[in-house]
Amino acid sequence: MGAAATAQDFSAGQKYFFEGHYKKAIAFFENKSNSAESIIWLSNSYEELGEYVKAQNAILQFSDWQKSAPLVNRMGELSLALARYPQAKSYFEKAFALDSTFLEARLNLGIFLADWGQTQKAHRLLQYFVDLYKETPSPDARLNDLTARACIYLSRFQDANDLFQDAVRLQPEDWRIQVRWGNLFLQKYNYAEALRTFTDVLKQNPNAVSATIGLAAANELTRPEVSLAIVEKLLDEHSNRLDVLNYAARLYLAMGDFIRAKDLIQKALQKAPDHLESLTLKGSLALYQKQFDQFEQVAQKVLQINPAYSRFYTQAGEALAKRYLFK
Repeated sequence: MGAAATAQDFSAGQKYFFEGHYKKAIAFFENKSNSAESIIWLSNSYEELGEYVKAQNAILQFSDWQKSAPLVNRMGELSLALARYPQAKSYFEKAFALDSTFLEARLNLGIFLADWGQTQKAHRLLQYFVDLYKETPSPDARLNDLTARACIYLSRFQDANDLFQDAVRLQPEDWRIQVRWGNLFLQKYNYAEALRTFTDVLKQNPNAVSATIGLAAANELTRPEVSLAIVEKLLDEHSNRLDVLNYAARLYLAMGDFIRAKDLIQKALQKAPDHLESLTLKGSLALYQKQFDQFEQVAQKVLQINPAYSRFYTQAGEALAKRYLFK
């Protein structure tokens, strides 16, 4: 069976995924779990449902997965999602060593090193994407997307915006690219464009949880009651996802509902005890309640995990500042 036929075989499962029919995508790819590509789609589908263990097991059950750069890299992504940071770094390094031309491994390793303060090595890994893009006559959606993500860490935000725009134009069905674009708008406080982008995603895939979180975030300043309604629905349907627990906890902190926020933070930390975002929320809660010793204890733990994680203090400050939303 040729490559074109193989790609066509996967297109039905990919369509299920892109439209948010994750259980159908899982059933499809479970019947085609004889290649690294199909296993990655299977793993992605499980992760969208918050089934992190099943997402990992899909890879572990594949023979010789440790010899496949895409599968090792995917294990790194899942380890990162679960805040198993040393494992994630090891997987990214191994994937890059297995195949230095596999771009996702290069990007993930570069971003990880940047987040951990290894800026020079990270810059070299990420600058590669800008150079490759310039040398490529007709960059495809994948290269546009990867280069955009690298540009964010290189502080080339306008370039990132333009690259995301091209990536979406070339591959409009992949809503994950649009979510990353929307998150860039949030990062640059362009809430109107973020709102438009996340709304477009949800028209295509109503089950895109990351876009739903983005929609809630884009509404915080002008319509916080909408954000709250979105969060309550997310908790009803997707309380097993770490990003849902963390975002909901952040919103309840802003409301001053410390009991609800504490419960959500504890649930997140039960799933991922070293999750830096969850620990930051725990520190913010301690500040809210003027438990300064507790705040310092959490700060020490965060800095033991990642000494370069200055966002602990900035995010704690932002969390305090958002209390006015619900006054």
